[in-house]
Amino acid sequence: AGGDEDEGGEEEDEGGGLHEEVLRGLVALEPDYAPARPYRTMAQTAGLEEMRGVLVEWVVDAVEEARMKAETLFLAVSYLDRFLSAVVIDRELLQLAAVAGVLLASKHEELAPQSVQNLVVMTEDAY
Repeated sequence: AGGDEDEGGEEEDEGGGLHEEVLRGLVALEPDYAPARPYRTMAQTAGLEEMRGVLVEWVVDAVEEARMKAETLFLAVSYLDRFLSAVVIDRELLQLAAVAGVLLASKHEELAPQSVQNLVVMTEDAY
């Protein structure tokens, strides 16, 4: 049903196993794109774990409010974690880092990416 039978009589995926091959390739690349180190050990100010929780809650709310895809949410949090694992920033700029993650993720995942102006409004004109 939907696939071709190979010589052994077994049904083969229409992609000829391409889906599995692509998945294996992506899984193999994942370590290259993971945060430099777990966010719990990042060289940030004290209390980053709690602040990260607040930031992720804000990102979830922003993505839901703008009716963006779940993939946008996951990618935005990944961008935030990768950034925070590599760069030490002031606590006052953490939301700005989260906004940048949402902006980049929406440009990558959404058909109609969020505008900077819309994100400014979501931050209640903090930036």
